[in-house]
Amino acid sequence: MFNLVEEFPGVRASHALKLAAVATLVVLAAIAGYVLLNPVPPGPVGEVLDIKLYTPHAPTAGADGGVVLAAAALAKNPLLVLTPVKVHNAGSKPFSIFDLTGVVHFSNAEYDSADVSVEDFRKVFQYYPELASYRQQPLLRDTVIQPGETLEGLLIFNFPLTEEEWNVRRSFQVTASFDHGKDIVFAGTDTPDNWPRPSGQGQ
Repeated sequence: MFNLVEEFPGVRASHALKLAAVATLVVLAAIAGYVLLNPVPPGPVGEVLDIKLYTPHAPTAGADGGVVLAAAALAKNPLLVLTPVKVHNAGSKPFSIFDLTGVVHFSNAEYDSADVSVEDFRKVFQYYPELASYRQQPLLRDTVIQPGETLEGLLIFNFPLTEEEWNVRRSFQVTASFDHGKDIVFAGTDTPDNWPRPSGQGQ
């Protein structure tokens, strides 16, 4: 009498493989259906409009001691990066800005800086009046962006770099975090040869 298990060892294995393939297709179809029926809703998108570099210097003679000390503390990191940005909420829900960070990437290192506080934003233009032509309304943390709304504002970052070091970076990006949803990276043209400097700053 035949022993079917011994005589036809591949039958059950083949059947199991077919069942596994069918199950995989069912799972993939279910996932595809879920994605189609539940698409990821659009959210904020950002754009870097310009980038300007400034190396702080000591306040002019005649400034009071408090201004000198405060400016020295602000200039501890020697490079200011002024970055006007635009944010658009393409979604159907309001988004609140939680944090804004600038990141400079090098081949073997990276530096990040949160945008300066409201108080330091004011001090930058108080201590360095030559930047007055670049002043804009800041884009603030906790700002709520309504659906369909577009906001523009200035961010200022402070890095422990010289302009020469900045010029050999691999990239610079601005990352925004929100009260809900994913972080976004602000897109922009990273073209250092076209970045203007404030009057008196070297190319």
